[in-house]
Amino acid sequence: DKGMLREYLLRLIYVEMLGHDASFGHVHAVKLSSDTETVSKKLGYLTTTLFINNASELIFLIVNTLQTDLKSDNSLVVCAALGAVCRLVNADVAPALVPNVVELLSHSTEFVRKKAVMALYSCYQASPELVEDLDGHLRRMLCDKDPSVMGTTLSVFLDVVRAAPARYRNLAPSFVSIQRQIIEGKLPKSNEHHKTPAPFIQIKMLKIFAVLILFAVIFVVFVA
Repeated sequence: DKGMLREYLLRLIYVEMLGHDASFGHVHAVKLSSDTETVSKKLGYLTTTLFINNASELIFLIVNTLQTDLKSDNSLVVCAALGAVCRLVNADVAPALVPNVVELLSHSTEFVRKKAVMALYSCYQASPELVEDLDGHLRRMLCDKDPSVMGTTLSVFLDVVRAAPARYRNLAPSFVSIQRQIIEGKLPKSNEHHKTPAPFIQIKMLKIFAVLILFAVIFVVFVA
C-alpha cells in the first residue's frame, strides 16, 4: 500500500537520524520516485536524496526517471527532479541530464528556472567539460525578469567569481547596474524586507564587489 510505504519511508528517516542502518529501505525510496502520483514521487525524491549520496550505485536506477520528470508538464514534478539532480548528480550521470537542465533555463515558471540554475551549476561542478558556455547561461539568467532567479544566479556568480575573479571583472558594470536598480526600488515590493529593498540580493552583490575590489587592489599593487 502506497500510503503505508510513504509512512515507513518517513520513519526510516528517523531511524537513520538516530544512527541506525536503514540501507535495506533505500531502494524503496528510489522506486517511489518513479511513481505516477505527485505526492509519492516528491516523497520518493526527498527520501532518496536524504538516504544516498552521489557515490551510491542506486543513482543509476533513477537516471531514466529523472530524464522523464525533467520533461514533465507538471512544474512540481520538474522541481522535485531538479532538486534531486542538485543532490545526486555525478560525472557518470551528468551527460544524460545536462541537456534537459539547460532546456529548463527557458521554462515559463520562475521557480523552475531558479532550480535549473542551481542544477546546472551542480552538473558543472560534477563534470565541467560537459557544460558548454556556463558563463553565457549565467549572464543570461542574471537578466531574468524574476528577482528570485537573479538572486540564485548571483549565488552561483559569487562562487565562480571567487574562483576566477579576473575572468569576471568585466561584469562589474552589470553588477553596479543591478545594485542601482535595487537601491532605487525598481524591483517588486514583494522583495522588500522591513522596507529594505531586496536585502539578501544586496548582500550577495556586496560580497561579489568585495572579491572584485580585492582582486583589483592586488592587481594594481603587484602586477601593474
